[in-house]
Amino acid sequence: MPAALGGAGAGVRDASRIVGIIGQAGPSTALVLSMHCINHLVMARSPAWPARLARKLARETVEGLALINALRVEPELGSPARGGLPATVARRTETGWRTGRKIYSTGAPILKWNLVWARTDEPEPRVGQFLVTAGLPGTRIVETWDHLGLRASGSHDVVFDDVVLPLDHEIDVRRPADWRGLDVSQAATHTVLLPRFYDGIARAARDWLIEFVRQRVPSSLGAPLATLALVQEVVGGIEARLVVNARLIDSFAGDFDDGYRDVLCGRATDFIRRLAAARAWSLTNPNRYAETWGRLMNIPTVVPLNWLSRAKVRIAPIDDSVTRDEQSTIDLYFRWGLIKRKLSVDEIVDRSFSDAISKGAGL
Repeated sequence: MPAALGGAGAGVRDASRIVGIIGQAGPSTALVLSMHCINHLVMARSPAWPARLARKLARETVEGLALINALRVEPELGSPARGGLPATVARRTETGWRTGRKIYSTGAPILKWNLVWARTDEPEPRVGQFLVTAGLPGTRIVETWDHLGLRASGSHDVVFDDVVLPLDHEIDVRRPADWRGLDVSQAATHTVLLPRFYDGIARAARDWLIEFVRQRVPSSLGAPLATLALVQEVVGGIEARLVVNARLIDSFAGDFDDGYRDVLCGRATDFIRRLAAARAWSLTNPNRYAETWGRLMNIPTVVPLNWLSRAKVRIAPIDDSVTRDEQSTIDLYFRWGLIKRKLSVDEIVDRSFSDAISKGAGL
């Protein structure tokens, strides 16, 4: 939370370290906390958030338990990351109504605020976020989340049936086309906090493994498994990867905290360019690529070489010809009833890095 509102003024780096520590002990708790932190970190940096509401939510979080999460995923739409209009509708009158159903609503039983992704009922619908107080009349939680892993995250379905909320709780609503650009704050916070959450789980698994090989003494060996060179090599490899994880996450979080938004965008462009160049190299050097692949996966070289010989891989920037092909596929799926709603590919694809793909692949 910002220091001006009573918080400690911590940034992404500090938040991610806390999430990682909690993730080692309670992954479900860490996931709920990650979602809460992501929304507040974005809120503090987004000009789209009404200042009054941003201050209110920050103050409530400092003073007590006031968790927030974004409810975006729906049964028909899936994740809105790939575009499409949500089924949840916001109808504007003197007050606002929201109807719809959201799935995978992490932390649903203990949230105070739901940031609901919805579309308007205007002739040309806009889409965006609406702030809904949890527990309002017409809101109910359907306990569908009964997974073995992360069960305590409470990622149930939340149903909104004519829920009334103030008109000024419309947070950021735009034309669908206006959502195509990259939201650096959203992308960066997700890229840091969720990997840190998984990193915490991996570290807990590492700790369990070390304790096991120290205590396990097979009768045929007469000594702990930890004395075996092979076991030490495996554990050392795990530790090396965790060190790399921490370094990458901390570095990226530090860049974001220091305000290197343009740097982050530049790095993303550079990464995509290099990724396209690597893919182009794999297509022109299949034998060497297959050897590397086989060595890393500990499989015979003939296996990846066989796949490469049959795969129809083509590097292409997202241009009009690509979107036409994708639209034809979507239309076919819709006619066959494989998808319930006809989608527009222009609302799904992101052409932001087409130039980077072209340059990397030498097109």
